[in-house]
Amino acid sequence: TLLVAGIALLLAGGVAAALMLHNHRDFTTSSNAAYEEYLQGVDATDRSSFREARVHFAAALQQDPNFVMAMLQLANLSAARDQRRALVEAASRFADRLTPREELFLQLQRAMLVHDKHAIRAAAVELKQKYPKDATGYMALANQAVLAGRPDEAIQLYKDRVAKAPNNAPAYNQLGYMYAYRGDFAEAIANLRRYAFRAPDQPNPFEPDHVHLIAGTHRIADRSRAPLLVRDAHDSPRIERG
Repeated sequence: TLLVAGIALLLAGGVAAALMLHNHRDFTTSSNAAYEEYLQGVDATDRSSFREARVHFAAALQQDPNFVMAMLQLANLSAARDQRRALVEAASRFADRLTPREELFLQLQRAMLVHDKHAIRAAAVELKQKYPKDATGYMALANQAVLAGRPDEAIQLYKDRVAKAPNNAPAYNQLGYMYAYRGDFAEAIANLRRYAFRAPDQPNPFEPDHVHLIAGTHRIADRSRAPLLVRDAHDSPRIERG
């Protein structure tokens, strides 16, 4: 069994290899502490808690300064172009030791830096095909569809994402926006409620109450939620223009 194989590797002194096998890692780190921080960062991202995610990815780098995927996740969440570039350049120095998954993620981040929409699409398509449990490919493709004015394509990609990961809050949030802009207010409200259920502590500038207002289905929004209407820029994901 997998557990027996892992024990055998440990007994043989292959500690790093055994850890990789046990955790099914696609990433170049042998630090359990770094990996756990990384997983918490991914979980926070799925809950739309982007500030918390950055804290965990930074902590992963403190545990393992050469943890390339943690660098790239930080770059993906950074709104500061100089910081993103520095992180991607740091990750690029390890290009000869990356796993296939890390290579694709690096390709995507490089393409985003130079706004190469063709390279963004190529890397995102491959990520989606090879790693369907990872949100990155879906979200990158959907964001590009939004920017290109293809709402139906974006909606389908976000729907594909939540079909694979029903607790992915950012995808529900984006579905809410897309349906609202398209005028399908019932679907917009339903998806924003799904988002709010999965990310109850995260602000959202386009709440179900305001969708109701746009739709004309009631006259006054619940003003008790007004503080949530101002979204902190540091808690917002990027939509990269290609």
